[in-house]
Amino acid sequence: MPLPSRAQVQAQVSALLGPLASVQASYARGAKAHDLYEAVVLVTVMRIADLEGWAVSLEDTGGRPASSLLLRKAPGRLAHPSANFTHVVLRKEDRAALEVHLGIKVEGRSGVLHECDVAILPRRVAHECRDAANPRDPKRGEILWVAEAKFIASASVPLGYARGLLGLAVEAQVFSQTPSLALVCTQDGANSRAVLNQYGQDLVSTPPTAAGTVDIGQLVACVQSVLRSAP
Repeated sequence: MPLPSRAQVQAQVSALLGPLASVQASYARGAKAHDLYEAVVLVTVMRIADLEGWAVSLEDTGGRPASSLLLRKAPGRLAHPSANFTHVVLRKEDRAALEVHLGIKVEGRSGVLHECDVAILPRRVAHECRDAANPRDPKRGEILWVAEAKFIASASVPLGYARGLLGLAVEAQVFSQTPSLALVCTQDGANSRAVLNQYGQDLVSTPPTAAGTVDIGQLVACVQSVLRSAP
């Protein structure tokens, strides 16, 4: 099955958003298919959070309410945004508030910054990173969940992607007893899945469908697990 076109991925983003939000025209015009695939992952988190009873809202970099998504198309820093990007805020009674960001960098054990395609982190941590007096990047151990998104047409997920994700796990210290990293791909791969599963992590396959979308069934189950285990 061929990959969905850029226009088809964009349509899926809009369909998943539904009444929750819209996509800013400037982002929609400039985003490539792989950018929009990352947006599919972020918007799926929004949709499932809404279904799981979380209050879902958007904010801009200044903490002001937003109604439309402006997302990164290249890696950037949470505390030093190059534009007025939006992020997702999740709130639920008796749970710590969360934020969901696309394309931010996290500081690893080595001090090197690493991109996270989609990241869920405590809102408290995000606030600390945005502190005008002492802005900083999220550090190892502060990210609850990372999704590495691969919009690929290869017959199987290259093993190098799984090895790379495990390297990020070590650097960013996001191993936990429940899956805290997900390699989200438009294909599947037995070897990559076996390697990730050995360390308690996920390969989330979102195969193309005949309708010109990607099948998010496995992604939905993964996000549900992450949100239900969030502190």
